[in-house]
Amino acid sequence: MVAVTGDHRCLEKSFLVCNLAIEQARRRRQVGIVDADPSFPDQAFLWGRRPGDSLTRLAEEENGQEPQVILEGPLGIKLLSLDVDLHHIRELPESSRERIWAGLHTFETDSQMILIDTPALIQGNAHLIHRLAHQIVVMVPSDPLGMMDAYSVIKRILAIRPGVPLSVVIYQVRMVSEAQSIFEQMTRALGEFLNVRVVNLGYLYADINIERSILQRTPLCLTPARSRAAQCLAQIAERLWIQPDSREKGRRSFFHDLRQAVEVSG
Repeated sequence: MVAVTGDHRCLEKSFLVCNLAIEQARRRRQVGIVDADPSFPDQAFLWGRRPGDSLTRLAEEENGQEPQVILEGPLGIKLLSLDVDLHHIRELPESSRERIWAGLHTFETDSQMILIDTPALIQGNAHLIHRLAHQIVVMVPSDPLGMMDAYSVIKRILAIRPGVPLSVVIYQVRMVSEAQSIFEQMTRALGEFLNVRVVNLGYLYADINIERSILQRTPLCLTPARSRAAQCLAQIAERLWIQPDSREKGRRSFFHDLRQAVEVSG
């Protein structure tokens, strides 16, 4: 269960989640996406799809019509929108709660890797996700103010979850040397002030094809253009896959732990 987050300006976060899922699915890996950003639930938009039904539809009694809570995208990728405050689930009748958690458990067991599009504002559902995710990827922009924002995001994550496996992706870079310099600056600051190390998953070029794919609502990895950004995405996907905390096999159930956290906090 990999949570991907970034500063509040970071549409590239959602772009990265969408395209990394496609790169993993191309390698015959079963991938799920959880859109956990209620302010900007844009995963379905990036796929060129209408949003699925609300998660609360899982709580309803079966009436012959299967709710479209989980969408299927290209290459068999599954998309689930976490569009409700999870703490409200505990207020539902027991039978409704059981149906919701059973649906989430099925979504998890059907996936080898789940990518969570997570908001930078760490409260509500995002707070729980950052507490429980098996790994967290932070998007780091190339400008100085953006780097400071990314540092603050990492600092807030560590306040919630000391020792969580952290990785970074540098974006909007113009050349490889710039990406390397930014990573070195981040690692020095994180090591000196927070005593933490992060893994460098790679970088994304400032590529006009990224903006075009978003505007056209077509994932870049599904377009014929073999841009520099598309090559970067393939490399990031492979580096993410080999991280020991990225895959679901052999891991504790994320949604089991999430349910316990929601019910205990009540």
